[in-house]
Amino acid sequence: MESLVYITDNAFTAREVLMMETQVLRALRFDIASATAHAFAVRFLRFVDANDVVRHLTHVRRIAPAGVCCGHARY
Repeated sequence: MESLVYITDNAFTAREVLMMETQVLRALRFDIASATAHAFAVRFLRFVDANDVVRHLTHVRRIAPAGVCCGHARY
C-alpha cells in the first residue's frame, strides 16, 4: 500500500487509495479476472506475428487433456 501512496506523490492517504479501489471494484461489479498463461501466449503470438499453425497449436494445447496434443498421446 505504501508504494501506491508513494506513486501518487503522497497526494492520497492509504485509506483514500483503498476507498478509490473499492469504488472501481464496485463500478465493475467485482467482475475482474487475472491474466492466464494462455491469454498471454495468444497475445504474444499475435504481437510477434506467429504463423497460423503455431497460433492454432496454442489453442489445441489449451483445450486438449494433459499429455494429448496434435493426436499424440503420452501415457
